[in-house]
Amino acid sequence: MENNMLKDQQDAYGHVLYDYLKGKDGHEITERDDGYFDIGPGPEFYFAEYENWSEQEKKAVTYVRGT
Repeated sequence: MENNMLKDQQDAYGHVLYDYLKGKDGHEITERDDGYFDIGPGPEFYFAEYENWSEQEKKAVTYVRGT
């Protein structure tokens, strides 16, 4: 069985989420294969309460299915 887990020093995304949960500041920077990069909405976006979601997000989640 192959282990595909990132090493700690490779997991910048995990660190920004963990730091946010611990009350620290952090920024999400996304870079595409074509070289374009941008600053994301920040980790707080992923932890937003439903009441703070946009109407588009609330509508989109009604289509989610799974177990």
